[in-house]
Amino acid sequence: MHEAIRHIFLALCGNTPQVVTETLFALIHLRKCPVSEIYLITTLSGKEKAISSLLAPATGIFQQFCQDFPAAEQLQFTSDHILVPDLPIQDIQSSEDNAIMAELIFSVVKRLTHPDETILHASLAGGRKSMSAYLAMAMQVYGRPQDKLYHVLVYPATLEEDPGFYYPRPEEGWQRSGTPYWDCVNLIDIPFVRLRPLLAKDLLSVELSHPQLLQLAQSAIDSADNRPALILRNSMRTVFIGSREIRLRPFDFSVYYFFASIRLTRGREEAFIPGGKHFRNEDALAIQKIYGDSNKKIHWEEIQQAISRIRRAILSVIQDSSMTEFYAISRLGVYHYKQYGILLPPQNILLA
Repeated sequence: MHEAIRHIFLALCGNTPQVVTETLFALIHLRKCPVSEIYLITTLSGKEKAISSLLAPATGIFQQFCQDFPAAEQLQFTSDHILVPDLPIQDIQSSEDNAIMAELIFSVVKRLTHPDETILHASLAGGRKSMSAYLAMAMQVYGRPQDKLYHVLVYPATLEEDPGFYYPRPEEGWQRSGTPYWDCVNLIDIPFVRLRPLLAKDLLSVELSHPQLLQLAQSAIDSADNRPALILRNSMRTVFIGSREIRLRPFDFSVYYFFASIRLTRGREEAFIPGGKHFRNEDALAIQKIYGDSNKKIHWEEIQQAISRIRRAILSVIQDSSMTEFYAISRLGVYHYKQYGILLPPQNILLA
């Protein structure tokens, strides 16, 4: 027998716990989402503020919310659901504080997305902007197809700035100070890229820091590149992108072969060489050697013309401007110091 799906609401919180009840109102009342439990991530000062505002025995807004919306009465939400780092911080004021908070956010999202019988509803509203950024990254790493990411907006500004406004109350006739506000809370769905399928399952179970996780995710993306290979055969002076041949002049081939070879043998930054008046004689000699004519003088203007012809030849065959950017010789940098190179990852290049 399958367990019932549990809808979990995860919020970030700073010194304005109103974002918690505003988002909860949108989920339960507007979206009719059967939320079963709430978790907050915050600092020590944020936890104190959340407890006094939301969970105080006689005056807590959460108790009032449950009375206004009976669907929320079964919600699990206590002070134990308000999470702070193991190394407590009063506020996020340094890079060290940010790193500590990032580890908490990643670990909580990892834990809440582990059971299959759950749907995580995460809100970016609340807390420091860096907390929102870390939550978005954690959802990208751990998020499953069913998990959701939101931001909440309150309009007009007079309500958003009203410290006494936590959510629209039905007993007020959906008005506050004479202003209708039954639709003043707008829950925005935030789309995000889910990287979880690219990560090995065992990586999701071991303890890794968030920089290590992001590095592994980037490696997974790089290795999953499915762009067709760029194949250059120097002996036959031929160029193929996948199975499609790119026809180039002999000099243009020599220029292209040179840029492909340095993309393979140098790091990303070193694979982009300076052009214009900064063009190096050693690079000219390398192109001259590939071309096979020691008497030919290589000038930058001639290389620049070849770069343009190579781009046109590639585009005419693959007919995809965005894909062409990876195979053509691209230009980076500012006006007075431009660098040229191939963006295609080295694992997609073969020199034969």
